[in-house]
Amino acid sequence: MKLILLQDIKNVGRKNDLVDVSDGYGRNFLLKNKFAILPNNQDLSRIQKMNQDKIKQEENHKLEMENIYKKIIGVTLEMKVNASQEGHLFGSIKDHDIAKLINQSYNINIDKSNLIIDKPIKSVGEYSIKVKLLNNLLANINLNVSSEK
Repeated sequence: MKLILLQDIKNVGRKNDLVDVSDGYGRNFLLKNKFAILPNNQDLSRIQKMNQDKIKQEENHKLEMENIYKKIIGVTLEMKVNASQEGHLFGSIKDHDIAKLINQSYNINIDKSNLIIDKPIKSVGEYSIKVKLLNNLLANINLNVSSEK
């Protein structure tokens, strides 16, 4: 039985997916609880258009991430912070601080969740930071942390 899901159902599909389920499961659970509807021609064409739009959005997102990758791969960022004479920071540099620096320096939009930091940054020095843009796009950038004084 082919049905269109009205909400995400674990191990079945996501909202607006056209799924093929057993007749009993479809009638007795999905349709009865209004988790799905029987598709008509309008619904099928609407879902097909939604899928095409989703594919276009994913392609645009991938192109955008590839452009960002080209801009930031191998760059070196400079950050001046308050530090003691021994080089220990008063506080630490967090992922959102680095994301803000990248966004301001290169006029791009990177979220802090895209950053992979090997260890917390609590002293002056040079650090390698990974920026995960897509599953297969991982850019390395360098961060030089120095004291303001």
